[in-house]
Amino acid sequence: MYKAYITLILLTLGTYGFAADVQVPDSYQGQKITPQSLFDLTPQVPEEVQVRLTQWISEPKTTKLLNQLIPFNRFPNWRGQMQLNTRVLQAAGDRNTSQLNYVLKIPTMDYMVKISGPLNRLQSILITKGIWPGQPISAAVARSLKVIPTYQTASRAAYYLILKELIDKKGLKHISVPETHLVFAPHAPEKDIQDEYVFILQKAIPQSAKKINSTLAKNLSKNAIQDLVEAIIGAGLWNINNNIFVDNNNKMHIIIHLTDFEQPNNSHPDNFFHKDKGRYYGNARAGLEELLNLFQGNDEQLIYIKELIEDHPVFKSGDFPPRHKQELVNILKQKVPQPEDEIE
Repeated sequence: MYKAYITLILLTLGTYGFAADVQVPDSYQGQKITPQSLFDLTPQVPEEVQVRLTQWISEPKTTKLLNQLIPFNRFPNWRGQMQLNTRVLQAAGDRNTSQLNYVLKIPTMDYMVKISGPLNRLQSILITKGIWPGQPISAAVARSLKVIPTYQTASRAAYYLILKELIDKKGLKHISVPETHLVFAPHAPEKDIQDEYVFILQKAIPQSAKKINSTLAKNLSKNAIQDLVEAIIGAGLWNINNNIFVDNNNKMHIIIHLTDFEQPNNSHPDNFFHKDKGRYYGNARAGLEELLNLFQGNDEQLIYIKELIEDHPVFKSGDFPPRHKQELVNILKQKVPQPEDEIE
């Protein structure tokens, strides 16, 4: 009881440690990730892969498909756009493995193509007007809408760079990310990485990798869990349910898959990428909540994850917005078994 009371006082005062403020992950190799720098920062497609990619893109069927999926031709009618896109996909014989985005396997290559869907792009534009997903849109706002540059697709490359550098710097032996590239569509008029002109080319994950579930999670070592927590916090990964795969030897494969590791619907250039610190902390909080959900029923691992979170410099940072931090603390209380001496 006494210990619980002291813990509550410390939390109220915001004194979960006095660690120095942390650097929000918004750079790669010392250079800020921006719409202007991202393409040059992202690794180029290997020459032997580029030859085969060019052959695939130059096929009339592929050119038509990319020119249909990438531009927002029916803005803001995202439903009409998706219906037309679906018909073109079906005519081309391609299967989309995502509900709101476009994730396609290149038939002749061990690579995936990833494109942000029209609803995500529309929501990114609405957010610039202060309208978040699920909020009603007035007729006046609908009339005022116009296409503006968004970078939902390209943000996947930004996350790739952040994770790639994090793995190297932190020595995360249980984490891997698939080779990722930014590619311009056939209709791209210039070197511009907004959603209208680019797609992601990503190496397919090993066939042996299986999407994580509570059973696979239970078998992970403490070292693997520690690396996973570091990846979520260190990169600000917010949506992990469909993006964690485990291979046969329990090496973690953090991959962009289905719902993808893309920044939330806030990819207007004014806040790309992690330019808004509060959103980075909010993303990390959301990712940690999903992780805790994944381990529900595995009490020992939940307690270990809680310890990792509370000991992490980001959690202790003075930059952590109080609202997001309080949300995370509440989540830890709700989802992690509390030691008896901390229960009132």
